[in-house]
Amino acid sequence: MNRITLLIPALCGNLDEIKITQALSRASHNDLKNWEQENIPYTMRKKRQDFFINNGSQKPGNNQTE
Repeated sequence: MNRITLLIPALCGNLDEIKITQALSRASHNDLKNWEQENIPYTMRKKRQDFFINNGSQKPGNNQTE
């Protein structure tokens, strides 16, 4: 949901194909990722997801009990 905030400028004003193409060619994935980490706080869902991924915890459909 937090990433949707990046779409707000695209919904405002009159953007033509040239402006959209220029914007997409100038914004790298890493730039967007870094901006997001600095400006949009983690949601609780994202914190939980990262916790389970980083701790090797059980994932759905992956039973670790023997």
